Amino acid sequence: MGSVIATWRAHTTDALVQNSLAEYLQKLGRHQQLRRAQSTGGEVPAFSKMLTVQRSEGLPPISQERFFQNQAIQGKVVVSPDLFPETPAKAESSVELSTSGGRPPAFPDRASAIADAEARGLRVIRENNIPFVIIEKATLFGVDFRIFDPRDLYPGEDRMSFVFVRGSGWPLLDGRMVNVDDTAGCRQYRHHVLQSADWHLSLPYVHLRYFLEEWSDRLFAWMRRYFIPELEFTRYESNTEFPVHESCMVEMEQELGQTEARERWFDKLLAEYDSELGGWQIDLASWARQETGPPTGHEPS
Repeated sequence: MGSVIATWRAHTTDALVQNSLAEYLQKLGRHQQLRRAQSTGGEVPAFSKMLTVQRSEGLPPISQERFFQNQAIQGKVVVSPDLFPETPAKAESSVELSTSGGRPPAFPDRASAIADAEARGLRVIRENNIPFVIIEKATLFGVDFRIFDPRDLYPGEDRMSFVFVRGSGWPLLDGRMVNVDDTAGCRQYRHHVLQSADWHLSLPYVHLRYFLEEWSDRLFAWMRRYFIPELEFTRYESNTEFPVHESCMVEMEQELGQTEARERWFDKLLAEYDSELGGWQIDLASWARQETGPPTGHEPS
């Protein structure tokens, strides 16, 4: 298979869960940036460097990592509809929205979410039949960071975001994990409503190709098992291999207890990242010295 856009949909308003998860993910982000710093000057084939230069053209400076410690944002804050699935989940289809007094579902369908926003008096702008919800303020908590892929194939699409929305005034948005574009990032979009925004909140995603694909399955399985049971991760399919990974975690819990198993799995994620990174760096250095392209099936695109 070729490259894949992996996405994740997560929601929790539990501040303790948000705080605990953020602590782990800050460690993960710092670990990746440490490996980035240690790899400065590493050998990379000419074809990979060329793609990086081409795909970086016109992009604003990209921070390697960002920490949001209850950061208040305001102005024109645009919420993309992709935060909500196009069709309702089966288990949630009969759950009433908060406007009618019921408990809002974790992932209401898009039409219901937009209807809820309009019922609350929030501004909805439709551009090319895409309904964007406009809010005036929100508070952001969490972390995002660029994954360190030594090939640097997808600048601008290599960020993993684990940022929660708080205090937006829209209950369906609060507690949702989002990708965050600041003003400079908003200017890169073609939609006028986004180009004129101060902030843009959308579904988190990352562009992968061979590197960290299965590793990402294990990362999100860990997050789903220990922090957000309703988390949905999609890489070709929804919650890829989750039952398999969950079974392994359950076995580890039976031996070590849940808390220690959670720690061990996270430590394994760091070690597996290092192992996969090291393998790619060896291959890249070999290709750079030979000035040949990667073997069939590993071509960047």
